[in-house]
Amino acid sequence: MNGNLINIGSDLAKVDAHIISQEEYDELPELTDEMFERASYKRAGVEIVPIEIELPKEIIQYFKAFGKNWQLQMSDALEQWIKTHPI
Repeated sequence: MNGNLINIGSDLAKVDAHIISQEEYDELPELTDEMFERASYKRAGVEIVPIEIELPKEIIQYFKAFGKNWQLQMSDALEQWIKTHPI
């Protein structure tokens, strides 16, 4: 980490010490199914769709061997396959 401290103009100790009151919770809107349906998820500017999928154990083990970002490796492999197998 860089040894230079940057003053961001905030009292983080005060923020950390703040206890949220019931009134503050009451100000928040209720999250609805419609809000979640409208939401889009992006990673590196690309919209992604989180899904649940069942795959053989061997396939999962293969991609997990890539390490931390194995899901991205799987996504990249599928993307390459699509490019070489147009419908």
